[in-house]
Amino acid sequence: MRYLPSVLQASEPDFPTALMFYRAALQTAKAQADPPWDPPADFMPGAEGHRRRFEWRGLLRRVNRFPEVEQGWQGLAGMTRRRVQGVPSVTLAGLEELACWFEANREHLDALSLPSYLLEVGDGKRDLVSTLCSKLDEGPRGWEAGEVAEQIRRLRARYGEE
Repeated sequence: MRYLPSVLQASEPDFPTALMFYRAALQTAKAQADPPWDPPADFMPGAEGHRRRFEWRGLLRRVNRFPEVEQGWQGLAGMTRRRVQGVPSVTLAGLEELACWFEANREHLDALSLPSYLLEVGDGKRDLVSTLCSKLDEGPRGWEAGEVAEQIRRLRARYGEE
C-alpha cells in the first residue's frame, strides 16, 4: 500500500495537496454530529460492523452528505486512474490555464464544431464543446481531469491562440 502514494507523488505534482485535502475532509466528516460518520446503533442491527459502515456511508453518499470527502476521493482516484492508464498529470494551475484558454476560444471552438457540434479531441475521439466545458467545471479533482486537460492541450496545439 505504501507503493502507490510514492508512485503518485512522483507522477502527480499536486498529490500531497490532494491527500491533505482528503484527510482534512475525513476529519471534518468524522467530527460532525449530523449526520454522524459512523452508523447509529439502530441502523442494520445484527449486521457485521464493516457491512453496516459500508451501507451507511453509501446511503449518505447517495444524498451527498459528505461532499468534500467525495470530492477528495474522486481527486485521488482520478490521479490513480491517470497513472494506470498513462494519462499525463494535470495540476491545479495547469488546468486553470487550460480553462482560461478554452473560455477565451469557446466561441471559435463552437463555430468549428458545426454542424455536428462535435470537435476532434485526439486519438480519433470527438466530443461536444459543452461536455468539455462541464468536465472543466469539475476542476482538478474531477474524475476525468487528466483526460480533459489532454484534450484541451491538443485543441490548443491544433487551433492555437485565437
